[in-house]
Amino acid sequence: AVLRANGAPAVMEYLSLDVENHERAVLEHFPFGSYRWHALSIETVEPALAATLTRHGYVHALDVYHPLPDGRRKLLDHFYLHEAIPGGVDAARKRARASKQLWDGAMARRPLSGLSEESVYRVNCGGVPEAFVASGGNDTALFSPRRACSCSI
Repeated sequence: AVLRANGAPAVMEYLSLDVENHERAVLEHFPFGSYRWHALSIETVEPALAATLTRHGYVHALDVYHPLPDGRRKLLDHFYLHEAIPGGVDAARKRARASKQLWDGAMARRPLSGLSEESVYRVNCGGVPEAFVASGGNDTALFSPRRACSCSI
C-alpha cells in the first residue's frame, strides 16, 4: 500500500531490509507480482522466507559478515539478486563478490582494538565504510552510494 500510494515504480534497484527478525512478516504478504527489486540485502532469512524469495525469482548471491573486536565474525546480511537483473544474475553476482572482497579488505584493515561492537559498524547509508566513499568509492559496486551519510547499523 505504501509503494502504490507513493507512486513507486514496479522495478526498483535495491532494498535493504533490517527489521530485527521480522523480515518474514514484512515480506510474506508483499505483492511480488506488482513490485520487485534487482537486489535485496536482508538481515534475517529463515527457510520459509528463503522459499518465498526463490518462488518469486530471487537467487541467494552471498552473505556479508563483519569482523568483531574479539575475532569472531557477525553475519550482517544475506544478499539476493532477482533473476531479471539487467546483465544477468551471474554478472551481478560477480560484481557483488568483487564488491564484497573490497568490503572485507576495508573491514580487515580497520583497527578493532579498543572499539565497541557498535562503533565497528560506522558506515554510510549505502553500507559502505565512510572512509572508502571519501577515497573515491567502489567501481565494482552494483549500485554506487548516492551520498555519504553517517548512520550506525
